[in-house]
Amino acid sequence: MSSERRPGPHEPPGLRRPTVGDARQVPRVDQTGPWHRCTDHGHPQPWWFATRTANPAPGRFDLVEPDGTCHLAASASCAIIERVAEPEADDPPPPTIGELAELRVWSGPLDDGRELADTTVASARRLTAELATIVPFDALTWPWADTFHETGARGLVYTARFGRDDALALFGPAGAPDPDDPRRAGDLVPSPALEHTADLPAGWQPVAVGNADEFDRAPPPEQR
Repeated sequence: MSSERRPGPHEPPGLRRPTVGDARQVPRVDQTGPWHRCTDHGHPQPWWFATRTANPAPGRFDLVEPDGTCHLAASASCAIIERVAEPEADDPPPPTIGELAELRVWSGPLDDGRELADTTVASARRLTAELATIVPFDALTWPWADTFHETGARGLVYTARFGRDDALALFGPAGAPDPDDPRRAGDLVPSPALEHTADLPAGWQPVAVGNADEFDRAPPPEQR
C-alpha cells in the first residue's frame, strides 16, 4: 500500500504521517563514515537488521519483515550511549563499569556511502526534531522509515536522541548476513567498550558499583 495519503485534519503538523512526496523532498547523501555500533560482548559480528515484527523492543527506525534496520552512530561514545539508554527514559542514568564490561564497539567505514536520506537537514519539508526524540515510535519514526524505504533510500541519517551525534539507520533484509552477504556493509573492527570511556561526555561517565555487602547499612529505626 502506498504511503501517499492526505494528512488527517486533526493531526499536529509535526506528527502527520509522511507521504512519498515528502520523503522524496529529503536530500540523499553518501556517507561512508567511519560508523560505530555497540553490541553485547558475545555478538560475533555487528550486522543485525532488526525488524519490528513480533519484536518486544523494536528500534526507532526498524522496518517490518522481510526487511530490517541496523542502527549505527558517528562516534563510539554515541554508539555506547544509544545502546545503554532506555529509549523512553527522560533522564537515563550513566552506565556502570560492569555494564560496559559486557559490551563491545565495532568501528569502521562502510564499503560505500549508499543512498541515505539526510533527516538532519533543517530545511527539509515536514521534518522536525521530534523524529530523533519522540516515543513511542509508531506515531512518527516508523512511518518515515517505511516511506524512505518505499522511495528507494538504503537508510537514513538522523540525530541520536541521547548521544547528540549523527546516527545511521541502514536498511536491509531482516536478520544476520553471511560473511559474503552484501548486507555486510563493511568490515568493522571490534574493541571493548571500556576503551572508549574517556570519550563519553559529562553525565555519561561510568560509575563503579560494588557488592552491596561492602557498604555500611543504616541501623534499624529502633537503634537510631
